[in-house]
Amino acid sequence: MRSVYEMDASVRDEAQRLAIIQGVVGTIGAWMVGGWFLNYFAMELGAKGAAMGIILATGNIASILRVFAPAFVNRSDNRKGVWIKANIISRLWSIGLPLLAFPQLRPPGIDPLALLVIILCGTTLANAIGDVAWLSWYADIVPESTWGRYFARRNFYLAIPIGIVPLVGGWAMDAYTVAHPDQKLTSYAVVYALGIGFNILQMLPLLKVPNLPLRERPYQAPILSEIWKPFRDPNFRRYALFHCWLMLGSGIPQASFQLYLKNYLGLGLVWPGAFQLVNQVFSMWGFRLAGPLTDRFGNKPIIILGLIGAATGPFFWLPTERSNFYWIFAAYVVWGFGWAGVNLGRQNLMLRVAPLENNVAYIAAAEGLGGVCLALFQIIGGFWLESLIKADWTFHMAGVDWNPYHLFFLLSFVGRSSAAIWVFGILEPGCTTVKEMLTTLKGERAVRESEVKPT
Repeated sequence: MRSVYEMDASVRDEAQRLAIIQGVVGTIGAWMVGGWFLNYFAMELGAKGAAMGIILATGNIASILRVFAPAFVNRSDNRKGVWIKANIISRLWSIGLPLLAFPQLRPPGIDPLALLVIILCGTTLANAIGDVAWLSWYADIVPESTWGRYFARRNFYLAIPIGIVPLVGGWAMDAYTVAHPDQKLTSYAVVYALGIGFNILQMLPLLKVPNLPLRERPYQAPILSEIWKPFRDPNFRRYALFHCWLMLGSGIPQASFQLYLKNYLGLGLVWPGAFQLVNQVFSMWGFRLAGPLTDRFGNKPIIILGLIGAATGPFFWLPTERSNFYWIFAAYVVWGFGWAGVNLGRQNLMLRVAPLENNVAYIAAAEGLGGVCLALFQIIGGFWLESLIKADWTFHMAGVDWNPYHLFFLLSFVGRSSAAIWVFGILEPGCTTVKEMLTTLKGERAVRESEVKPT
């Protein structure tokens, strides 16, 4: 285990507590200006398959520029300052979202979807650089030996607003727009304005947290040298291959899931909110289990098991129609539980691959590369889906005629489950295999059961 950044214990504990508060408030804001609200808003503005793919991909395309985060963080040696400034810039850009809901406030002659793309580029780029600074900062505040438990606990609390905000907000939006159908875009403006307010408030708790200097600062290294440094590391390249493959399995089908709910099943916003609530309930359970296990056995076995479980989700979408769409709840159960382990393990594995002395370039490269891969596959998937729908394409399998949406659901399973293969090649010190972990846990369970048996 690598060295722990020296801090007073009470200061460290307070910093970790404040980051949970910050995360909860920020998550409320993020889901009010993004998530299903943003996706449905884009569809209200006219986004279909290809356009929806572009909308979904825009943020990830812009986030590739996070690879330049070392230019801000390393040069200033001020991770806290970079995070605050990036948040302020993002909030200023996001003001365009509520304004976009009013046609009279849009510049004439410009497609509102084009304006939405521009706004998303600005907010995402700023958030991406801020996220790199934050994660590098808190990877030093939180001891490496407790990364799994702490980030799992933080994600546990973040899951609460992720589950509640889409459900309550979706219900309110549906109820209001049914009563006032001519005010649908105005209701989005109200939601966005509230979300921006929460995003401003989330900066306040971390103003009290000490700004830790980097352990090692490359004063004279050219920026391009810093950007390419991670890619000269063979272990990072193995991690990058896994991450990009995972983005392939996630990006190609993403537009199909969004459009299937609204355009094929005709569901209002309250139902995605209900699905999200179920997803987050099981995410919370997943985080509680995965956190201690990653600290004890390593991240790789948790990622592998999580991928296998989460990949089964699309099979619950296949039989759904308007009359039995409740099957989708089962998909969100396995997604919530499985992706909790995948996302927690993936982040912490990335931090384990990066050098502890200065992980900024590694975080920026990993997230930037994953983002651009996801964006590329989202666009490809969106155009491909739209072309198949226009051609009224179907395929026959198991005695049933399936539509293009079903094809993309199957591709989601193949892409995500196969990503587990690439995890095996990544080197993680102290990590056990899946078999070793399960054998150990099974043995410990047997011992506990024998101890409670009456003699």
